[in-house]
Amino acid sequence: RRYSSWFIKELIIKSEKEIQTLILKFLKSIGCYTIKTVVSNRKGVVDIHGCYQGKYFAIEVKAENKDFRDVTKLQRYDLQCVNDDGGLGFYTNNLEYVKIIFNYYMIEL
Repeated sequence: RRYSSWFIKELIIKSEKEIQTLILKFLKSIGCYTIKTVVSNRKGVVDIHGCYQGKYFAIEVKAENKDFRDVTKLQRYDLQCVNDDGGLGFYTNNLEYVKIIFNYYMIEL
């Protein structure tokens, strides 16, 4: 049986790097200043940091087939520190969630 290319593409699970790339493109398109963490001097540093309209955010990205259980304790701690200090820290495994979060929490500011 032959499947169309769009159907096969939908079945392929996006990697963490692919999702990060999509998120960074989206953030750039709305005018965010962003930093992608490649190497850090300590464990638990989240993947994407940035600022949008004066509001700091931090995003931990996982592959599509991962969920909140794959976020380490140190990453959860970092995200909680960001939230406690008035920023926005969250985990995601897809671009659509980032768009929802930014529409609700960031663009309204």
